[in-house]
Amino acid sequence: MRPAVPTISIGLPVYNAEQFVAEAIESILAQTYTDFELIIVDNCSTDFTPSICTSYASQDSRVRYYRNDTNIGAGPNHTRAFEHASGTFFKWHSADDRLAPTFLAKCIDEFTRQPDIVLCHCWTELMDPEGNVVGRCPRRLGTDSAEPGIRWREITWYDHQCYQIYGLMRRTDLAAVGGLGCYIHGDGITLARMALLGRFHEIPEPLFFSRKHPAQSGQTLPYYANSGRRRLFNRVGPKPPIEWWDPSRLGRPGIPEARMLYEYSLSILRSPVDIRHKAECLSSMIPWMAKHFPRLVTDIAIYADVMLDPILNWKPVQKHVR
Repeated sequence: MRPAVPTISIGLPVYNAEQFVAEAIESILAQTYTDFELIIVDNCSTDFTPSICTSYASQDSRVRYYRNDTNIGAGPNHTRAFEHASGTFFKWHSADDRLAPTFLAKCIDEFTRQPDIVLCHCWTELMDPEGNVVGRCPRRLGTDSAEPGIRWREITWYDHQCYQIYGLMRRTDLAAVGGLGCYIHGDGITLARMALLGRFHEIPEPLFFSRKHPAQSGQTLPYYANSGRRRLFNRVGPKPPIEWWDPSRLGRPGIPEARMLYEYSLSILRSPVDIRHKAECLSSMIPWMAKHFPRLVTDIAIYADVMLDPILNWKPVQKHVR
């Protein structure tokens, strides 16, 4: 009989995922490490996702299914999955993706072998919509360094896809950094905060498979990029868009780069590292700001454009003279 509290909690937030969710669940249930709970949180799907998920929950006691009364947005739904967790360790999983059978076992082995690490992940291979492997994520980050400043720079300086967020973490560590922030690049901010807590370990094997398809969140255009209205600046912004993270922001402008700078700075100041390492991390934000300055200017221009849109599209009322 398995213990009342599982070692691992896996959060699977879903919404209209009927095409791939069964494959994602099957890859989790096929893990060689079996002491886990799978927490499925359905964000009020309108397709066959509920029936697929409840079928697995009825067949396997490790699967727990929750359904939101309304669509609360993808960002908050990830948070809700974490809130339902009870395991010592936690990981998120996407309904699009797949795990190799030994993923959990090898991550647990690394936490046993290296108790100072705070996150364990692996190489990521990329799949097409049919599930065929088409490549490997090339970015390798030096987040295994013993120096907090190096880990911070690796996470914040270099563009990457944040696949580490799907690694295995201690639930208490993730709670200590505030979980997943519901704002643009919230996953990257969470990873940066985790990097200030301790080392990451990357297993040099492809045990995680990320599917690329047109309907996934990373392919979603921000609201201001293709609104059908007059735009001074029609550049596509960060993905997923702000309303993916926080649905209350739909149609409302924001300045994502400024929010990222604020969250990064606050993360450093609130981190448990000593004053020397805080100063080192803060100083490393200077080149970050130089790199992101053009994007910040564009964000401000887009913000101004959205705010000025009613004026730019104002037309006088035409009086009809008989």
